[in-house]
Amino acid sequence: MAKKKSDIKIRKKGQHDDPRPHLPTSPADQPPTLAADRQRKSLVNSITEKRRKEIETTHQQFKKKVAWGGVGIGLLLLIFLIIFFVSDSSSSISANPDTLATNEEALLDEFGVPEGQWNRKIEVLLKPISLGDLLTEKRLTHSKNISTYQTLAHNAGLDTLKSNHRYIVYVDPKRSRNFKRLIYEADKLNYWEINLTDDSWVKHHIRPVDTLIKEVSLLIITDVWDLMKDMNEKGKYHPKLISKVIEEALPGVVDFHYLKPGDRFKIIYKELRTHDEYLDIYSIEAVFAEIESKSYYSLPYTHNGQRAWYDLLGRPQNKRFLLSPVKSGQITSGFGPRWHPILKQNRIHRGTDYAAPMGTPIYAVGAGKVLKAQSARLEGNYVQIQHDAVYETFYLHMSSFASHIKPGKRVKKGELIGYVGKTGQATGPHVCLHFKRNGKQFDHRKEMKEVKEPAIPTTDTTFSQLCDSLIIRLTNISD
Repeated sequence: MAKKKSDIKIRKKGQHDDPRPHLPTSPADQPPTLAADRQRKSLVNSITEKRRKEIETTHQQFKKKVAWGGVGIGLLLLIFLIIFFVSDSSSSISANPDTLATNEEALLDEFGVPEGQWNRKIEVLLKPISLGDLLTEKRLTHSKNISTYQTLAHNAGLDTLKSNHRYIVYVDPKRSRNFKRLIYEADKLNYWEINLTDDSWVKHHIRPVDTLIKEVSLLIITDVWDLMKDMNEKGKYHPKLISKVIEEALPGVVDFHYLKPGDRFKIIYKELRTHDEYLDIYSIEAVFAEIESKSYYSLPYTHNGQRAWYDLLGRPQNKRFLLSPVKSGQITSGFGPRWHPILKQNRIHRGTDYAAPMGTPIYAVGAGKVLKAQSARLEGNYVQIQHDAVYETFYLHMSSFASHIKPGKRVKKGELIGYVGKTGQATGPHVCLHFKRNGKQFDHRKEMKEVKEPAIPTTDTTFSQLCDSLIIRLTNISD
């Protein structure tokens, strides 16, 4: 069969066949090696794309974490700033004495001087001395300044520094002779502050005083003296509380000198204190006493314009006469037979001896007129008082008389008339009290309790209500 012309390829001159093999176009026609290469490239591309997506996902997660971390750091920074400014504000407030005095006080000593700023030395005066002489003696300032300090002290009410009072000197810790401040304590309430630097001044300070209402139950275990000593050592109650209660609320009813073990008191009173130390008893508000199994109540009440003490029936506790001419002392000899310490024989003692230290004040046991204030061989220095047409009292063995006591002088109950001594026939300091009724001596400690004054009317409902409320308060005081 003849071929068509078109099917015949005419090779031109110089043209040769391509020696390279002709590559098939279909995969089936491809050689095995090329197919594997293609498959490998496809796998690589697939793995690369997957890795790229993982990296992109990780990057997005990292960006989120960084973003949240930034927010967290920002919050922490904000909290820190808030705490810083609040604490700084608190420090500013606490540093202001007008807004927070308690914090300021914690940084100051009892005299308002910053603690730790200066060293301080405490000493006690051995003799009365002026401020100028003290400054000179201790070389606390230059001699040219002495007259200035003396004038400043006088203007501040400080003329004499008393013996047995303490003073405090503040010194620069780096220079032992560089004195900064001097404090003189007159008592628990008053002190003077003297500035020893170039800016000289003297200031008088009065410590703040608190009035506290206290309720106390006291039991005598051995004797009243041990109880008072224990109260003083513990500092919990004023040591003179018992004597003041008897003197004010139960005079002529309870005998201070005859208190025995088992006797007890319940007392409501107001006390003045400063820096947690007692200053004095401000007032007694109510008293219950159980003496030798007998109960006594005493309440203050103002009747007819006068404040006095009454029992629950409205009878006055402030009897006409005091039982004792001294506020504290021990009975060494009562009324009746005794062995005379000087005459060395049994004799009737027609008075009552109260032993007390030399110079102890002696008080009139009742109002009246002084008949005598003189000296005798046996009685020593003595005072005789006429109280009325019935009663007289005698006070023997005094060391001296009060300056105003003279014959004809009228005195009040409890007024000072002299001082304990041992003049006349006496073995030691004491006062012997004699009572006369219609010219005859008698044992006042047994019989004077019968002398009473009119009572409050039973129709006084205010007094009755006061009794009810105070009895409840006294009963609720635990033993």
